[in-house]
Amino acid sequence: MVFQVGPTIYDGLAIVDGNFILEAARYLGYDDQAKESLAANWAWQREDGGVFAYAGDWMWKDTAIAAFSLVRQAELSQDWSNFRDMQPKLHKALQFLVELRERAGRKAARTAVTDCCHVGSRTAGWTVFAPNLPIRSGRWPG
Repeated sequence: MVFQVGPTIYDGLAIVDGNFILEAARYLGYDDQAKESLAANWAWQREDGGVFAYAGDWMWKDTAIAAFSLVRQAELSQDWSNFRDMQPKLHKALQFLVELRERAGRKAARTAVTDCCHVGSRTAGWTVFAPNLPIRSGRWPG
């Protein structure tokens, strides 16, 4: 069983919604289903490393949320084996975000972070911070 956001997708944010659904599933003891659903999210990864679901390729934050979800699920389960197995995909996703950030330029990214009410800016804000999420202690866990 794979958790999904439902028959309708609000604002096309399937990956974002999925993050919170997976966390709730983990709290409720649906560990296997959470792991399957996480894999389903990562199935959206493109060759360039980006993870884009229903919202389309303008929703860059799906990639950052997928990276965050992978780390968060490992933290909640205290099982880092799936995280280690997914490291090549994660590295590719983070490299994609780093390239986006470099293309946007640091000034544009800083401006995006302060203007969180605009969809494009909110998306760019995730690309600024996401590459640092999995490296909480300066090294890969596990």
